[in-house]
Amino acid sequence: MHRRFWLLSLLVLLVGCAPALAQETGYGSDFSAGTDGWYARSTGGAALETTEDGALLIKGRSDNWHSPGRDFELESGASYELSVEVRQQDVQEAQFIISVAHSLNGLESYENLGFGKARKGEWTTVKGTYTAGTFDRFVLYVETANAKELSYEMRNFKLEGKLVEFGAEKDLPALKDVYAKRFDFGTAVTFPEASNRKRMDFYASQFNIMTPGNELKPDSVLDVWTSAMKSLQDDTAVAVKFNSVMPLLEYAKNNG
Repeated sequence: MHRRFWLLSLLVLLVGCAPALAQETGYGSDFSAGTDGWYARSTGGAALETTEDGALLIKGRSDNWHSPGRDFELESGASYELSVEVRQQDVQEAQFIISVAHSLNGLESYENLGFGKARKGEWTTVKGTYTAGTFDRFVLYVETANAKELSYEMRNFKLEGKLVEFGAEKDLPALKDVYAKRFDFGTAVTFPEASNRKRMDFYASQFNIMTPGNELKPDSVLDVWTSAMKSLQDDTAVAVKFNSVMPLLEYAKNNG
């Protein structure tokens, strides 16, 4: 009994305070010599140009998502902080959004990461955070809300993050084996954890049951925006999404 309690206590300490290897990552935009890899995301018509004061200007927009975008190499499971300065000269106030378009096997999906309102003629900082999921492409972009044709500038786009690798001891006895004759042993897993392959492999070595944390609860599964749009035509229509739980489901399926 004492040995089992010791094993359980040691595992809790490892999960909560595991030694970590930190790899600093970061990006800061510099438009002094060109667009620095940014391009106009649009159906055609939108175009980018650099300005004399070191900003990137987008013109010719016809939809809110038409925006400056750039591909980034992000690590699944890593957390990032993002910020950008924006300025517009045409309306009293406009809302800006930092967003990400992420793709897996050619299927693209989207998330809004940060919001901010910019008054006419004023540089305004928009900030956001992002924990990268399990995708094979990431495009970060700066779009608007309810300002489809607005021209605007952006500068000082910054991406700061740290990848923390799970560092548990490899020779730790497996709880699922210790209790195999009594019961199964499991844990709850959240989206950021399920996106970290090293952490998931450690969990699989210890547990034979995994359950989502909040990722299958109604507030995570219900696609509020799409449901609202569908309700304009059919007030019984409901849309759901499973993006946040898919990494866990796929890992469980592929690893028994």
